[in-house]
Amino acid sequence: MKANQELLHHFSCDQCKYWWAVGSKSFEVGQFLYCTNCGYLNRIDAIDTSRNTPNSSGDTLLAP
Repeated sequence: MKANQELLHHFSCDQCKYWWAVGSKSFEVGQFLYCTNCGYLNRIDAIDTSRNTPNSSGDTLLAP
């Protein structure tokens, strides 16, 4: 099997709480980003870099 890795950031607007994702771009703490729903200018306060977090069923995608 061949696997590829994608850099994907998930965002939640401080104003309207809308959620969206942006792939293939690097972001840094302190950068500003407009909400794609309401246009509010958000500041990136932190970036969570957790890996292998459980999905909604509580399992990871990796086989034991």
